[in-house]
Amino acid sequence: MELHALAMAVLLWMTGLHTGYSIPNVPPTFVLASKAEICRLFLRKETEGMTDSDLRRCAVSRVAAVYVEFDKKDSDTHDTVYIPDDFDPRDVFAQAQVAHETGHYVQRVNGVFDLLREGKITVGAIEGEGHQFQKMWFHTQNNPEAQARIFAGIPKASQQTARVVP
Repeated sequence: MELHALAMAVLLWMTGLHTGYSIPNVPPTFVLASKAEICRLFLRKETEGMTDSDLRRCAVSRVAAVYVEFDKKDSDTHDTVYIPDDFDPRDVFAQAQVAHETGHYVQRVNGVFDLLREGKITVGAIEGEGHQFQKMWFHTQNNPEAQARIFAGIPKASQQTARVVP
């Protein structure tokens, strides 16, 4: 399955989840990137500021992909999901990464990131909902082994849904 088609399939799947979110008609842009670049974007660091310690932190945190939101101040930016350059769209684990990061895009479109900036919700709540999207993707794909793989070592608090009604 081609990446854009997978992203569209994830958005269509999300319409049936009854989240209360408005689902965009167009997915975010997807870019293949090295794991080091994904880590740099996750930590919001400049390339020359990256250290081995930063890379270890990303490995321990199991950062696999990252969503970078549209910046209203910079007209050249757009919603972008960076995924590993060894991405295999047939792998349900990789598909779930797309579901997780596309979920963040849906959150941003629905104003959830604004609630974060206003201090009304936490990053943990936003990430928790991303993990819920991942978990539900695994469930719909009937793949308990992959589901166990993503939740190994994730604290229960981060598995709680973040759905906030403003």
